[in-house]
Amino acid sequence: MSGRDLELTLDRVSSIEYPALVKEAFLNNWHASAHRSEVTSNCASLNDRYCWVLSRNQIFIWERAKSSHRAIIPTQLPLPTSGLPRSVKCVVVYDGVHRGANKTPCPGILVVSPEGVLRHWTSIESQTYIEEVLDINNEVALRVELTDEPIDGKSASFLLTTTSGTVYFLNGKGQDSAKTGALECNKVAGREAHGFRRRLSSIMFGGESKESTSLITNSFQHQSKDLLVVTVSPDVLTVYNMYTPCELWSLKTKEFFQPKIASFFEADLKRTPLKVRARLIDAAVFRDGLMILIGGTHEESQSVHMFMVWMSANWQTEQPTGVVWSARVPMNEHRALFSKIDDSIYSNLTLCIPKNTAESKKADRTDGIIIINPYFAVSLYLPFDLAKPKKPESLYRHVSIPPRDQLLGYAICSQYVYIMMLESGVSTIRLLPRGFADSSIYTHEQVVVPSLSVGTDDWPILSELLSEMVASGLPKTPLYQSLHRAFELFAEKHMAESEEELKAIIKMPDQEIARIVSQFLYAIIDYSDAANKTDTELHAKRVLTSRIMLFLKHMGVYERIISSPLGISRGGILSLRVGGTMLGEVSERVAASTAIWTWKTSNETNSAVFDAIIEKVLRIPEVQDLGLKDKDALFGRCGLVHHIPVVAAQQLEKNVIGKTKSHRFEVFHAVCELLSGIKETIISWRNCRTKVAIPKFPIWWTLETFASCYRDVAEKIIEELKNGSSTDSERARLLMYILSIYDFYLSESDSQPDNDKVLQEMIALGKPADAMELAEKHKDFGTLVKNYLTTDVGTRQKTFERYKKMFEKDDFEMYLCDYLKEHGRNDVLLQQGGSRVDAYLDNFKELRYSREIANKQFGKAALTLMSLADAETKSFSKFVEFLTRAYYCACSSIDGTDVSEVLDFYKRRYPEMKHRKRIPTEILKICFGNDLDAMMSVEDMLEWNMAVQPNDEASVEGFARAFHLLADLLAVHPDSDELKKKIDKTWKALVDYDEWNRVRSKEDVEKKTIFGKFCNYLINSYPADKGDSFPIWMPISRRLIFPTDIDTVLDECIANTTGNHLSWIKGHLKWIGEQLCKQALLPKSAFFRPDMKQVGSISQAALEAFGPILQRREQRFIDQLNRDSMMET
Repeated sequence: MSGRDLELTLDRVSSIEYPALVKEAFLNNWHASAHRSEVTSNCASLNDRYCWVLSRNQIFIWERAKSSHRAIIPTQLPLPTSGLPRSVKCVVVYDGVHRGANKTPCPGILVVSPEGVLRHWTSIESQTYIEEVLDINNEVALRVELTDEPIDGKSASFLLTTTSGTVYFLNGKGQDSAKTGALECNKVAGREAHGFRRRLSSIMFGGESKESTSLITNSFQHQSKDLLVVTVSPDVLTVYNMYTPCELWSLKTKEFFQPKIASFFEADLKRTPLKVRARLIDAAVFRDGLMILIGGTHEESQSVHMFMVWMSANWQTEQPTGVVWSARVPMNEHRALFSKIDDSIYSNLTLCIPKNTAESKKADRTDGIIIINPYFAVSLYLPFDLAKPKKPESLYRHVSIPPRDQLLGYAICSQYVYIMMLESGVSTIRLLPRGFADSSIYTHEQVVVPSLSVGTDDWPILSELLSEMVASGLPKTPLYQSLHRAFELFAEKHMAESEEELKAIIKMPDQEIARIVSQFLYAIIDYSDAANKTDTELHAKRVLTSRIMLFLKHMGVYERIISSPLGISRGGILSLRVGGTMLGEVSERVAASTAIWTWKTSNETNSAVFDAIIEKVLRIPEVQDLGLKDKDALFGRCGLVHHIPVVAAQQLEKNVIGKTKSHRFEVFHAVCELLSGIKETIISWRNCRTKVAIPKFPIWWTLETFASCYRDVAEKIIEELKNGSSTDSERARLLMYILSIYDFYLSESDSQPDNDKVLQEMIALGKPADAMELAEKHKDFGTLVKNYLTTDVGTRQKTFERYKKMFEKDDFEMYLCDYLKEHGRNDVLLQQGGSRVDAYLDNFKELRYSREIANKQFGKAALTLMSLADAETKSFSKFVEFLTRAYYCACSSIDGTDVSEVLDFYKRRYPEMKHRKRIPTEILKICFGNDLDAMMSVEDMLEWNMAVQPNDEASVEGFARAFHLLADLLAVHPDSDELKKKIDKTWKALVDYDEWNRVRSKEDVEKKTIFGKFCNYLINSYPADKGDSFPIWMPISRRLIFPTDIDTVLDECIANTTGNHLSWIKGHLKWIGEQLCKQALLPKSAFFRPDMKQVGSISQAALEAFGPILQRREQRFIDQLNRDSMMET
């Protein structure tokens, strides 16, 4: 829901009411003649347990919880006499050391009058108090706050702040101060005394001139690493450290806050405002920082403007240097109250921030920052990070106090801000959806295991019933009789006699003891007598099985049988279990039977569904053999109870449930309530403190019997929801069932879920939070990882780190690595830290080098990248990436790793990379089609560069690329005979490329043959890469491609050449070689060729100006070469 759909409302708290005596006191304070009341707007408050109201010279206090059995009678206590207005800020109600009639702490109360007269009740039930006149130097008390609860005979301690800014510590006086309530007052910190007498003497006799400060309007304490007290006055904001104790820092409004307020006015007026005045109103802690409410005025406005500023958490340790965030508070309603000529608005505004709102990192699901006035309340909704706000404006909402009502007080609790009004009672200030009705009261029926305690008078009845159970279900052998008597003696608290009776059994092997105990317990839970009430019988079984567990534990039998193998026959099938499973099964079978009985008797629909279920259960062969016909008789056979949920789940089959929608949903709800009831009762039994804790073994009895039907029902619910025939209310109800039902299935399963299908379906149905809760609870790592991969980086990584710690024993870290690698999320995998992840990445070189770079292990990364580049035979782009990164890492290595091998590898393979990049796309498409990223060997590059091209220019460039490649390789391997042979073969291919029978003269060699054009290219063409001003192939490198023996090359040529052709070819090669020798002697600057298209506008102009000079320089260079050539000729 967006902020536009929210409205601020006064939500009535119906559970809190004013007692009759309090209402009478309100009436007594009403003056009919003047049509006004003496009740002030700061005379009432409350906390989590109590409410209190000041009325004239007394205080009323009563419990918040409304009792339906009796009227609320408040406690009345007398207040100290005062000539100044009282305030609940000087009242503290806390949990005292005394206990009331219901064993709960009886509240203590501390009241301080404005003049400093203290009254302290350690218990309101005693009505006795201690009164002391505090030495506060004639200052006026402003606020009292509790600092320490009473403990070890010491009274509670308090902090008292005066309107002059002085802080006093009130702590217990005497060794028994917790009972007497005696307190002593000590000044802790504050300004120099500014009491009434001091100010009067200063006026009469003069004194040292000091800058005066205004009176404190509010103060509060904040516990962080230190106990801080913040005092707010219109002109100064001060923070004291109580542990030092001293003033931590102080900020003057005029110097620190007023310039910020002036900037708002300047933005409005578009010029510098005149006579700007700012006044601090209130402050509160918000997101560890300090939120401050400020009022501001200027000359051209007749209103008081409201502003909020926020300072970061550094305020708790040092003086702030600036404001982090600030905003205007638009007070558009009740504008008459904000007149500049009326200063009362400053004292009638209160900043209220509940604890949960203050600690929340975002505004969602909070009521915002609330400002209260006797006539209205506003909320500022700040849905952004104050340090880095993304939205320029905050949400503002307003609500008016009912016009005929009167504000009595307010209270800031953990979740809400409460206001107490004369007529309307107590309400919370809530930011709710627009048009939202009064909150409905939802009650959650909890399944509670009944008490297992039995009084002395009850045991004879249980003992008689136990004898019937043993007699009907067990043979009369000495062992069973001894176990029976021993348990009877234990129940009657004759422990020694019980142990003596048990000696014969103790001497038996553990497995035999487990067998006897198992048969004894099953005789109890499978006992049934039609003369007994079902619920009474179930309660007896519950008590007896619980007490037997205690009996086994006390007698040392429990530890012996808990791991003993045990065979239990059910329906003719032998199930192998251990003693611990058997003990848990017995208790939980009784609990499940109780849950089924409770469900069956709750309403008629459930009873009808139960009848349909029992009819099918009675036809099961195992049940038929017992001859049971009474539908309720099965409750006496707890050993068969697992058939009921299984058959109940079958009732949801399409061919059983029926086509009528209303009937179908009735059966759905009935079955789901049954399964949920069984689940809740079993879980409650496992958590019950009155039973012996039994460890849950991997294969539990529920998994072997009926747990799978819970998954079946969950899948049927999902199928029903997908059909879309259910209403919104039915859909919500079914979703609630599926959470409970599937939670039980997962808890009983012996395998850890992984990407569970039902959980994925729940996410798709709009229950991701609940699905994640189940996935986290039952360690479905696949679902957890899959879901959080869709969140932002911060949330995802924070959650993964939390899971690594939470599931350390389950090795979530390695699961995460495998999942991310398997699903191609290498980006997330590389964000994981730790030595185990490093070891994992060592198995994957393509990931390992990234981690090594991140850890600044550049030497290791270079070696890894080199091996990857050497092994890459398919993708040229990957080869380039690996080779380039290997070189850069090697150059950056400072960890002592020997990277000479990497540098040598780069030197050898760099020519291949460089020349593969220069092969035109047209040639690559001919070679590989659309696979332009294919790797090419040196032979492939030579072959395709020398292939027949569409024109002579392309052919020349192809041979140039081939010779350039060979030249670069020969520079790396100068002694390679194989490269020299390839150079000769390339010259042979160049000569054979032409039809020499068409060449008639030496001039034709230059103009008509590829050989001649290539020779001309060697001495006259020096192209450069785009953006480079120097040629890609310099003369000194071009000299390397000359054949070692031109005669041999020409002899091997297949061209139809004559003697003249051969002499022309040799002459050409000789002339080119001489020209290249001369060019090689020239400096590199002689080949500078600026790219006129790749420079900026200023450089362009400069180069255009020098263009003619550079052209003349180039021409002189060419003329010089021609003259030298003519002279040699």
